[in-house]
Formats: sequence, C-alpha cells, structure tokens
Amino acid sequence: MDTLLEGYSRCSSSSSSSSTSEISDSPGNPTERIENQRGEATSTTRPDSFAVFLRLPILVTDESRSAISNLTREILQRVSDAVGPSSCKVPLRPLDSTPHLSISRRGYLRYTQVGFFLKALRSTLRIPRSKTSTVIRARLRLDRLRVLPNDDHSAAYITATVVDVDHDHESPRDIVHMTESVNAVCRRFDMPGYYSTPIFHVSLLRWDGPIDSFPIDVLRFSPAFTSTILIEFDHLLCDVGDRIVTFLLNSSSS
Repeated sequence: MDTLLEGYSRCSSSSSSSSTSEISDSPGNPTERIENQRGEATSTTRPDSFAVFLRLPILVTDESRSAISNLTREILQRVSDAVGPSSCKVPLRPLDSTPHLSISRRGYLRYTQVGFFLKALRSTLRIPRSKTSTVIRARLRLDRLRVLPNDDHSAAYITATVVDVDHDHESPRDIVHMTESVNAVCRRFDMPGYYSTPIFHVSLLRWDGPIDSFPIDVLRFSPAFTSTILIEFDHLLCDVGDRIVTFLLNSSSS
C-alpha cells in the first residue's frame, strides 16, 4: 500500500440539484444544461465573481459502488480504532457528492465572462451537440491511498489514485490530454493553471482535524475485496458558483 501526505490541493463540491435550465450561450443545446444546486442566489468569496471548477464524475456501477463503500467503511473503522476512545467525535466523514476526478483548480470569473468561458471550453474540447457520448476509461487503485489537503489547508481528503487503464504506473492518457486542454482555456481567462505534476485521484473521505494529526499509518493496508476497479466517465461537469454545467464527451474531447 502506497500512502502519502502531500502539499497538494483538492477542491470539493456538492452534488444535490433542484432545477434545470439551458445555459445562455447555447440555447436549446441538449448536451449542455445548467442546474441550480441549492435554489438560492450564487455567492462566492468574491461578491462580483463566480467560483469555477471542473470535474469528471464516475459512472456509478454496482462494482464501483460496492468497492468504494467497502473501502470507505474500512478506512473509517481503522481511523476510529487508531484515534482510540475519546469524548470527541473523530473528524472524518464520507463525502456527500458523487465520486469524481478533478481536472482543474478553483478559479473565479466575472458574470460577463461565464458565457465566453463555457463557449471556449466547448470549442477547445470539441464537445458534441448530440445526445450521444463517448466513454473514457481508467482504473481506480484502491490500494494506493493518499491524504491531500485543500488549498488553504483547512481540511484534507483521503483519496484513491487513478491510473491509465493499460499502464498501471501512468496517469490516464485521455484525462491528461483533457486536463491540458482545460488548463489552456483557464489560463486565457486568468484562472489558475492545473498542477505541473497532477496526482489524478478520487476523494473518498474528508478529514476536518489538524492535517498533521491524521493517523497516516492506518492507510497502509491492501483491501481484502479488490485492489483495483475499472471506472468510466462520459461527461464533464463545470461548477459555476452554485450551478453546474454538464457537457457530454466525445472521442475528440480527450
């Protein structure tokens, strides 16, 4: 089991939604929709801006659901055992959002930039306007766990590493290419670039205690059920403030 505590960030997002409408730069386009997650006005740390973040949600299967659920329970138990009896609750909890792979850092756009950004993203990734999509495949290594802090080190995430479907010690080639394309668009809009040596991963749990207090040794184990699972992606999510824009992928998107 490979484990690591690194100065690498992971931006989280929530997954619930309450309404659906078309995005302004492409009315009637069935492959792009914008969802209001909380039914409330958008707010960010910058009153005149929208927080923007891109991710690839995993297509959930019985195998992936069972494997991730079993691993999450095992980590929770191991951490609870390591921390020991205490009057304080262990500051570790599962995530509410659907498991996903991040392909951007969090940036900010002004209201007038959002439509242009989405249009540039669709053009660069050659997003199709049909209702069909192409699946990108990778493997999730459940025996390669890392603890990755977020940007301000206010929390950390226990993550499983994503590797190429055919090359176990390489990052997924299709996703690397997509990330580079997204990175180019983000930089055009003065948003932060992605990491020079990205660690592609899926977050499993959130640790809200001091990062250096996490019992890292508990992650040094091999899951009894399976060590790797095939995962698939067929759409890209772009969080814009409290809304989500969904793009279907095609063979030229990666």
